[in-house]
Amino acid sequence: MKKTALVKISNVSFGANFSQFPQQELRKCNIDYPKNGDSLNTYFLYIIGWVVSQKDRIVAVEVVSEGIVVEKAPVNIPRPGVSKKFPDRPEAKNSGFRVGVGLLGLPMVCELTLQAVLENGGRFPLGNIKFRRLERLKCDYSSKIQPLIISSVGPSGAEKLLQLLAGHPSLVGISKSTGNIPPSYYWLESLTELWSENSIFDASDLKNIRGKKQQSKLSNLSVWREQIYPEKLGSFCLQSINSFYSNVKAKGSEVNYFVEKYDASESKFLNLLSELYPQGKEIILVRDFRDMVYSMLPFSGRKSPGFDRKKYKSYQQFVYHFSKYSVGGLLARWKMRSSGVYLVKYEDLILSPEETLRGILKYLSVHSSQQVISNMLKKAGNNKSKPDVLVGDWQYEMPPSLQVLCGEVCEAALQEFGYS
Repeated sequence: MKKTALVKISNVSFGANFSQFPQQELRKCNIDYPKNGDSLNTYFLYIIGWVVSQKDRIVAVEVVSEGIVVEKAPVNIPRPGVSKKFPDRPEAKNSGFRVGVGLLGLPMVCELTLQAVLENGGRFPLGNIKFRRLERLKCDYSSKIQPLIISSVGPSGAEKLLQLLAGHPSLVGISKSTGNIPPSYYWLESLTELWSENSIFDASDLKNIRGKKQQSKLSNLSVWREQIYPEKLGSFCLQSINSFYSNVKAKGSEVNYFVEKYDASESKFLNLLSELYPQGKEIILVRDFRDMVYSMLPFSGRKSPGFDRKKYKSYQQFVYHFSKYSVGGLLARWKMRSSGVYLVKYEDLILSPEETLRGILKYLSVHSSQQVISNMLKKAGNNKSKPDVLVGDWQYEMPPSLQVLCGEVCEAALQEFGYS
């Protein structure tokens, strides 16, 4: 078993009165494990506790990180002690829960929220667990090629930027990959799926808690799975991605970066890439969110996917959803990573491509001569005198009511990125 602590639990709170949520459903709950100040030496975090409702039965507990449910477990473990405390609640007999949360793909400093799922579908928070990862995933393999990730949302020109950057002799990228999924996604998904797969592992290693003392014992299989196996999978992932891109570029080419584009809402995979490649680079690509909304609506005449009449009842509902989940996710990533990433505006890429590319290449510390940039533009078929997409169309063609709504719901992001 590893002796080095990998995780430090900084705070565990439960049964708190969350003012924004009704608590009349909660009778009592407890998080038995982990405890404040615990140090863990695995890449897994087990959360063990129990919960009893006031009236409607609680069927499951969800673990939420950055607004996304990352794990879910049923409330069905026998807790005879709890049953004695609440004899009037039949479900107290099996009120325990145990959920294992894989930490790869979560932020190094993270706050998890536990929420109860009622039989009627309702949800309310039970508590929070804050922790800090002390070390990144240790891998034996060191990749020669580093990632350059383009993080964006919606029709922001990420594909165009990828095509331009892939024309640089020290960069490699695949334009319009199958299903619009970046190649590294395949190995990252395999890493998380293989590592978190429970069906072939003994899930009973962590014993139920009795009373106030917590006794846990991991089998040799669990030690391998939770401490050793993740590092082996990480090395396999790095080696596979490196081999893939080494064979994409022509032989003899010295490649420094592979270029991929990710939706900023894919925080799990972006965090995992940052962990596997601490020397990697990232571009936050933004476009005036009002232009983006306009280009995704049917009356714009564009082919950009976005508004779905089966999913959204109105244009207004679509704008609210896009602002909260897409724009909000991009803004959150920028604030979290702004010190180490490079910001690019789509409008600058269209109107001043040479200057924009030169700034990116200097950020990467690769050749940025005029000849190199001219060749990149030529390979991508860029015509500076005739930009393929006009900017600011929203001002003239989008209904005034939607203009106002976009300005209101995207106000924070518009100001942060200089569009106000």
